[in-house]
Amino acid sequence: MPEGMFHTEKVLAGKPIRVGPVTLLPVERVVAISGTGALGAWFTAAKEPYALVVRDGGATRVLGIGETPVSLEAIRERIPELDAVLASM
Repeated sequence: MPEGMFHTEKVLAGKPIRVGPVTLLPVERVVAISGTGALGAWFTAAKEPYALVVRDGGATRVLGIGETPVSLEAIRERIPELDAVLASM
């Protein structure tokens, strides 16, 4: 990454959505990139779907969004508070 450029990326749990006996938890990826140069500064950010956690009848499954498979354990590593969110669902 060039000097003067900053990149941050986070995976966040969204707001749980209840549909009958099923609870859906969207998981979002947020990326922010900024930079400075001789002529000024710039900033860009994107928020995109990363995965969907589905809980029904006591089972919890993860549906990855995109080409890369995602596991519940991988999401737990990136979102430390995920277990608390799942417990409240």
